[in-house]
Amino acid sequence: MAKFELFANRIEELHDEIQNYHHNLNMEAVFLFLASLGCYSVPNDWLKIIALCITFFLFTFNLINSAFNNPKFPNSNYHPWHRSFLKNIDYLEMTIDAAYPENTPEHSLLREKLMNCRELLSTKKLILGKSIKFLICFIFFWCVFFDILCAVLTKK
Repeated sequence: MAKFELFANRIEELHDEIQNYHHNLNMEAVFLFLASLGCYSVPNDWLKIIALCITFFLFTFNLINSAFNNPKFPNSNYHPWHRSFLKNIDYLEMTIDAAYPENTPEHSLLREKLMNCRELLSTKKLILGKSIKFLICFIFFWCVFFDILCAVLTKK
């Protein structure tokens, strides 16, 4: 039963990390919104574009860094630092399939828990609930960017 508990704990930790990622993403949304407004208020149009590019790279780097670098699992062989959530789920599915025959209750229960993790990453869940604040602020960022870009390109 120790092997089952080990898998169950790893899946629970991964589930918590995915939820924490969504929470952090929504917290970053506030700063993305404020940074977009700050970039929009720069007086020179070319400086606005440069500021928006810097903002984009900073937030993209932070987003990728928080998704792939997980200090909670530095020594774990199932959760290397540079692996996405989906790759971790795939790896756990593979190890569970190797550890338990397909028709056992343990296999079914662990696979069900992994499906819950995979569901948290579905596009529908992301758009309709988990990361809606970030999505709205990201759309606002791109609206600001294209507004400034159009203003620069149409100036004579």
